[in-house]
Amino acid sequence: MAFALGRRRGIYIAITEEEKPLSPEQLSLFEAYDLIYRSLCALLFNYVPTSGHPGGSISSGRIVAGILYDAMDYDFSNPDRKEADIISYAAGHKALGLYAMWALRNEAIRIGAPELLPRERRLQLRMEDLLGFRRNPATETPLFKKYRSKPLDGHPTPATPFLRLATGASGVGVASSLGLAYAAKDYYADKAPRVHVVEGEGGLTPGRVAEALTAAGTASLENALLHIDWNQASIDSNHVCRDNGKPGDYVQWNPMELAYFHDWNVVYVPDGKNFQQVIAGQRKAMEIENGQPTAIVYRTTKGWQYGIEGKAAHGAGHKLCTDGFFEAVAPLMDHAEGILPRCEAGSQRCDGGASKETVEECFWEALTILRNTLRKNQTLVEELVRRIVASRARLDKAGRAPRENAPQIEGLYAAVDGKATSIPDELTLTPGTQATLRAQLGKALKYLNEQSRGSVFAAAADLLGSTSINTAGEGFAEGYYNAKTNPEARLLSIGGICEDAMSGTSPVFLPMVTMSVPAPPMGRSLLRSGTSRHVSTPSAAKRDARFPVSPTNPSCSFVLTRASRLARMGRLMPIRSLCSSCRGIFPSARSLHSHLGTRRTSGPFLRPRSRSVPPSWLPSSLVPTRRSWTVKHLVWLRRPTALPAYTPCAVRTEKARALLCSREAA
Repeated sequence: MAFALGRRRGIYIAITEEEKPLSPEQLSLFEAYDLIYRSLCALLFNYVPTSGHPGGSISSGRIVAGILYDAMDYDFSNPDRKEADIISYAAGHKALGLYAMWALRNEAIRIGAPELLPRERRLQLRMEDLLGFRRNPATETPLFKKYRSKPLDGHPTPATPFLRLATGASGVGVASSLGLAYAAKDYYADKAPRVHVVEGEGGLTPGRVAEALTAAGTASLENALLHIDWNQASIDSNHVCRDNGKPGDYVQWNPMELAYFHDWNVVYVPDGKNFQQVIAGQRKAMEIENGQPTAIVYRTTKGWQYGIEGKAAHGAGHKLCTDGFFEAVAPLMDHAEGILPRCEAGSQRCDGGASKETVEECFWEALTILRNTLRKNQTLVEELVRRIVASRARLDKAGRAPRENAPQIEGLYAAVDGKATSIPDELTLTPGTQATLRAQLGKALKYLNEQSRGSVFAAAADLLGSTSINTAGEGFAEGYYNAKTNPEARLLSIGGICEDAMSGTSPVFLPMVTMSVPAPPMGRSLLRSGTSRHVSTPSAAKRDARFPVSPTNPSCSFVLTRASRLARMGRLMPIRSLCSSCRGIFPSARSLHSHLGTRRTSGPFLRPRSRSVPPSWLPSSLVPTRRSWTVKHLVWLRRPTALPAYTPCAVRTEKARALLCSREAA
């Protein structure tokens, strides 16, 4: 019996050399821009010093330039505009390139159209902010303090304008980014914002990514565009995928095969260094209207024109101010005004990078030269400004608005606000009633969905019925959600038994109605199996120390989320952290600590590096007190709200199992 791959809904398109969407003048300007960008990447790695990932940042540069200046519909003046297209750096290690690209774009606007700059500085990423690359908020170097530079993490976080997600470890970003696409598609339907996801072939190898690709293909998530920087190099290998008949060191597929197998459209760009092909590929992808997500695969070279290529440029580069570094930036600096600071061999003024003040001074001198180079090229600046203005015009023209009967998240909050001690009749349990935890969870989710026009998606690993999670979808369309054929359904298949994809996507696209355990206020008791257990609240001083305002970002308060047994049963929420003020979602406690300037501590709380005033909105009733009674899942979403008494909860004590709990009346 012959074998043939079955027909799919997705299609395959290969871009040819004949396709030339850019005029010769436009192509020349894009080339000039990329030279500045690649030089800036080299400067960042050199003066940090020697930190970051120059190779992947350079190989993806032309891809991201095409997205920002040709493909995306967004409003530069308003990075938080809800209906705008989204860009997500799933390849978090390319943060060096992200910051370089953002700073150049901001600089072009500052030179050519300063009136378009966002009014709040936090919504900009300036050239001065590059002094904060891989620096922490406590940095005391003179220029960092003088220009009030932002501390820029080694991986992207929502503190960076236009980013909604924190990404880092391979496999995390793709699933979370597709969660954004789910949310946008469900809310805006046919006019949904596109979600542009930037990743490399190495980042596709984790199993979670395959599961997420399966989910998106099955759900016909047509607003998802995955841009794959296929440079074939990782930390340890220069032959990640099977290619030209040679088995791969890691996997036996190439990115086109992986995406097409999971029912994605595939647009192959054979030369990702060719701007004509890059732009043609992106435009072709956005013209496809078959309802399936699209992967654009660009064949690139890691570290192209940097002097170090392949795996040697992954997380490594030229040593501080060596000949290799100066050769890498020579094509730009040979025509620039000014000369880069350079010490005689064997007598570096910074003592090999030990003098941070000296390194910073040289770095700023180099950035000033690059800034002046961009300022001199007025034709390039005008073209960049024109394209950024055009992106906003396209967004305005699109007229994106929520679909009819779109989920109403405010209805969910209205269902719980001020009702922490009252239980709806639909969920009331009378004394002597027998109920399972999972059944009550399903009923609570159903109630919240009814109050919010379906703001909650639910998924389980082929266990919807046995976990009672399917109850959340009752009253809505039957079956699994499909953006094209069944958009009203509230149950997600997520590729079947794909727990990793559920945990990857759920923190983003779910309205995050996860179960929490509020501790009883002083004088109340916890009713468990017919017996009372009194839990006192801590002193105000202890509470102040536990719940500070972020010392790094004063506008951001926080609570760390923790995964409970209850949440895992329904696969509604993995371990995730969410900043309750800036709405940033962080894939790990570490990334939230970095955002907030805090340090780790045991238990579900964070302690500040410096004592500060607690949030005024923090209810004292949400402060657990004893090691023997711990809240395993505590969550703040979008805006703080007390959780209702009818919320099922799991309580762990030293001697007791997790049981269905309710609160005793005052």
